[in-house]
Amino acid sequence: MLTGTQIHLVPIDHGYCLPETLEDCTFDWLYWPQACQPYTSSTVDYIDSLDAEQDIAMLKFYGWDVLLECARTLCEEVFLEGVSAIMDSHLDMLKQ
Repeated sequence: MLTGTQIHLVPIDHGYCLPETLEDCTFDWLYWPQACQPYTSSTVDYIDSLDAEQDIAMLKFYGWDVLLECARTLCEEVFLEGVSAIMDSHLDMLKQ
């Protein structure tokens, strides 16, 4: 969140903001109706533009010592989000 010229990190998943593993994570938003909607092309483009290494470098630049396990989870999560978005897009095209 940007307040004036200050950037504040506001995690939406609280304890799961950047976990060491995804094994015990539950994402309740997966069951929301809007989560079943297909991604727009701009959303797919945004997901494609995500760069976990760049995000990790930015966190380190601002003084957050990211644990190796958390960095690995972020990289896996970004990869899975990208694959999921692309697969959803292709499945939607096949339905038409």
